[in-house]
Order: sequence, then structure tokens, then C-alpha cells
Amino acid sequence: MEIVSKLKKLRKLNKVSQVKLARRIGVHSSYVSKVERGLYNPSLGVISAWCQALGCELNIILKELK
Repeated sequence: MEIVSKLKKLRKLNKVSQVKLARRIGVHSSYVSKVERGLYNPSLGVISAWCQALGCELNIILKELK
């Protein structure tokens, strides 16, 4: 999933650990790990929370996918 790779890259650029991100968005760190490894598909709500937690806007991420 291309959006997940962008979110993972954004997390790493912001130097936020999976644990810290998970706390910010209210999920378990293993969930973040599984999403990043392609084992789970996140809901739009999780993707939106992920973006907010890293200080980006969802519409910017979606525009980049075009």
C-alpha cells in the first residue's frame, strides 16, 4: 500500500518511534508495526490520526499519490 510507505517515511523523517506514534494515535505499537509491514490495512480514521500525529495533512498525502 503506497500510502503506508509514505506514512512510514514521514514517521522516520520526524524521528518518531512506533511506540510514540502508537501512543499519539491511541493504538498498540504492534498495530503500527503490522501496518508498516503490510500485514494490516489501516482505516481512514487511523490514517488521518497518523497524519495529525506527525503534523501533516491527509489531503497532502493523498495528493502525492496521484
